[in-house]
This record gives sequence, C-alpha cells and structure tokens, in this order.
Amino acid sequence: MPRFAVARKSEHKRLRPTALTFLLWRLFAVAVLPVTTQAQMTEAEIIKLLAQDDLPAVRKKVEEIYRQRPSSAPAAYWRALMAEDGEEAAELFDEITLRFRNSEYADRAAYRLAQYHFARGNYHSAQKYFNDVMRRYPKSSLRCAARYFAAKSWLAAGALDSAIVELTACTQAFPETWVGALAREDLSQVSPEAFKKALAAPPQFTVQVGAYEKRDNATNQANKLRGMNYPAEVHERKQEKETRHLVWVGKFSTNEEAARYGEELRKKIGGKIQIVIHEP
Repeated sequence: MPRFAVARKSEHKRLRPTALTFLLWRLFAVAVLPVTTQAQMTEAEIIKLLAQDDLPAVRKKVEEIYRQRPSSAPAAYWRALMAEDGEEAAELFDEITLRFRNSEYADRAAYRLAQYHFARGNYHSAQKYFNDVMRRYPKSSLRCAARYFAAKSWLAAGALDSAIVELTACTQAFPETWVGALAREDLSQVSPEAFKKALAAPPQFTVQVGAYEKRDNATNQANKLRGMNYPAEVHERKQEKETRHLVWVGKFSTNEEAARYGEELRKKIGGKIQIVIHEP
C-alpha cells in the first residue's frame, strides 16, 4: 500500500495508483488462509506458483475450485483476488461482503474494496469501506490498518484537519504498533499551527443514510426524515466523473456517539447506514 506524506491543503497533490499498489495487492495474497474445497489448493501450492510468477496457473485453479463450490467463501475470495480487471475484482469483493457477510472473508473483502477505491482516487469511498471494516468487524485483524488508512483517505482528499484528528486518534489507540509509528511520522510533518488549529476544532461526525446520483431522490429522502423530526441534510460529493448526493442526519462529537445514534436510526427506518465526518 503506498504511503503519502502529510501536506497542507494548498500543497496536496492528487494521488495516483502506482506499481507498488498492485505489487502489494499481489503479495497480500500469500497472507490469507488456504482454500480447502473438494478441489484443494493449499497455501503452500499458491505461494509456490506465485513465487514462480505463474499467476495464470493460480487463476485457472481458482476458477476450477469456484465452479465446483460456488457457495464457498474462500473460493469466492480467491476468485476475486485473482481477477485481472480491477473493476471486476471490486464487484466480486462487494458481492462477498453481501453473500458471505458472516464469514472470515467479509472483512478482507471490504478492506480490498477500500484499497481499490483508494488506488483509483475515490477517497471518500475508500474512507467508507475502511470505516466499514472498523464498524462491522470489530474483531478483524485488519481493523488497525483500516483506521490508519481511513485517516490517510481524509488526507488524500485534502481534508487536512480531519486527517490530523484521525491520525492523532491512531497514535492513541495503537501506540505500540506500526500504525501508531506511521501516524506519528505523518503528524511530525504537520506544522504546529495546522496541528493546533485541527485539534482546537475537531470534526463532527454524522450518520449517512443515503447516497444518490439524482439530487431529487436525496431531497425526497431528506424531506421524509425531516417529517419524522430527524435533522436530515443533503450534501454533494464528487467522485471521479460523477456527483453523489448524500443524506446526512445529525452531528456528533465522537464516532462512537454517532454509531449509537445510527444504529437506533437504522432500526426505525431500515436500510444501511455509515458514519462519516461531517464536512461542508
């Protein structure tokens, strides 16, 4: 995963996918559990084939396993991991988070989606999926990394104040880990003035209950929520070539407070919710 130095908003440059991004994408494969299905492919075999740079053989074997066991979470995960096209891989990982939401592969798939959007420059989407890993999978081994790269997503999007607050939270939550070390390194490059400004007015959190291509759809949902006495707002966010209209409800001083409110709201209105930083 590429690392990026903290910079002021005026100095920040749009990040682009690099060869390192895709190299790490491949190397991560050797860290996951082996596929154990009727047509077995052990982790040792996968590592051997990858060491030989024999990705076509891996893909062929994985497709064979998936055809025999399409309901197997490991087979579905490896199939997505070995996909040659990035967009196809993202769709397959998204499918895993829905079909196998209770499996040990769901958090990995969500993390992969976050990586994909980060590499594509869709930083708000990346932040969403990194936060999903933290919120939906509290016992995930990827939770630590997800929190750090959620902060980096804010930084890459040019939201320096929010990035500083989240990086500071990483140093406090994971002081003895590589995440804490990287967060401290990032923060060391922030000017004292910017650091003081960010911590003096920490960002507020909000509950996102909808994201639409058409503003009218977002406005309709917001009006419906206002009719139920919920403080709903509509905000626009540009992602690549499209604009999304987001429906936000409430402002909270902490992520945890927003999460509790969001869960109660979800029980009343249904659908999906996510916690995001409330920025103009």
